[in-house]
Amino acid sequence: MNFLLGKWSGETKTFMGPDVPPQMGTIDVEFKEIIDGHFVEQKYSATLDGKPHVGQCIFGKDERSSEATAYWMDSFHTGAAAISFRGPLQDNALSVNGLWYAGDEQWGWRMDLKPGAGKTLELRHFIVTPGGEEALAIEGILKKA
Repeated sequence: MNFLLGKWSGETKTFMGPDVPPQMGTIDVEFKEIIDGHFVEQKYSATLDGKPHVGQCIFGKDERSSEATAYWMDSFHTGAAAISFRGPLQDNALSVNGLWYAGDEQWGWRMDLKPGAGKTLELRHFIVTPGGEEALAIEGILKKA
């Protein structure tokens, strides 16, 4: 997860539905090692249509199961509940899946982070319906700040 470390910033697109134009925003994010390098902490501040929101995620590695782990909470998507994620452990990418509730239905959320061209960080989040259909929810290409 070392590819994440540092401060990044950029523009984001948030997709609220298939026939709705994306909402534009900005994000400033910092990834740093915590607890003797066992975890990576992500803290960010962002805007969506001019409205501010903040968030935090803790990424880790479960060596026993060869999985990446994450615990995400923010002031826009997760409400008062945090989402727990797991995914395959990879050297130069991070893709983790979590579950959350919308009413009585359980939905999925996938976070993908990977290095992009020219020292950028590609950020993509996907919403997953209870039926398993995925749709792009958030997209951004971030540059080192």
